[in-house]
Amino acid sequence: MKKIILFASGACLLLLSGCKTGESTLGGAAIGTAAGAGLGYAIGGDSGGAILGGVIGGLAGGAIGNSMAEDEAAPKPDYRYQRPQTETTSMQDGLKQDIEIERLKLERERIRLERERLENERKKLTQ
Repeated sequence: MKKIILFASGACLLLLSGCKTGESTLGGAAIGTAAGAGLGYAIGGDSGGAILGGVIGGLAGGAIGNSMAEDEAAPKPDYRYQRPQTETTSMQDGLKQDIEIERLKLERERIRLERERLENERKKLTQ
């Protein structure tokens, strides 16, 4: 019985080791092979049932392990709070508008002072 289970386990692992697999896939295949061989022997009562159970269990365990590895590798959603982009953009736009308003006020004041200076010079020249 032990030789049959070892043989079935080794055969499944040898078949699966040629593929690009991860730890989850190989671990699932090993567990599936052992469980399948044990169930196959218990149900069938001979070495043929153990080998068939080991092969089927190994393939099923490898598939389940591979599926679990893919689930672990999938990106997880980020549930942390993120400020909406529109709020940040509108705040930045508001600051830009405030800066532009201040720049225009300073420009208007500079023009007013320049106009006063020119008027004063004209008055001095006409006197």
